[in-house]
Amino acid sequence: GCGDNLKLDLCPDDQPGCVTVDDGTTSEELDAVFNNAVDGQVIILAAARYDLTAALQITANNVTLLGQGKDRTVLSFAGQTTGAQGILVTGDNFTARGFTIEDTAGDGLKLEGVDGVTLQSLRVTWTGGASQDNGAYGLYPVLSKRVLIERCEVSNASDAGIYVGQSEDVIVRNNK
Repeated sequence: GCGDNLKLDLCPDDQPGCVTVDDGTTSEELDAVFNNAVDGQVIILAAARYDLTAALQITANNVTLLGQGKDRTVLSFAGQTTGAQGILVTGDNFTARGFTIEDTAGDGLKLEGVDGVTLQSLRVTWTGGASQDNGAYGLYPVLSKRVLIERCEVSNASDAGIYVGQSEDVIVRNNK
């Protein structure tokens, strides 16, 4: 489906507000890209494995986060030492597509109070298998509106793979 085999290796020169994150980017550098995102930012994650030590956060509105496919772009939080989840989003109109989140300390991708959520072709997993020590939720929009979650895969969460809490106008379809 759309977004499973993206060919967006880098930002076009004529696209302002687009940032490409390359293979070899450190946890601290990726943290800065997420924390410093501005309204309308497009963040393209290259095909790579990113080893992260801290939770990532996006507070800006209209941010799009694009990987190169679930099997090609992996955000690993196996070495996470700080933060309650992998990625926390609080900005409106957020889109994420085409990457994997692994081994977060808590929830994989949490969206809190977001109006406009599109999550497509994502994978969230804990690679050690099922365990009560894994994060509770893989994909977790809470107190959000206008939510679409499709073609995503979640495995080994300690509670629920996809949990939509206190949200309205939600479509969850074709997920595993």
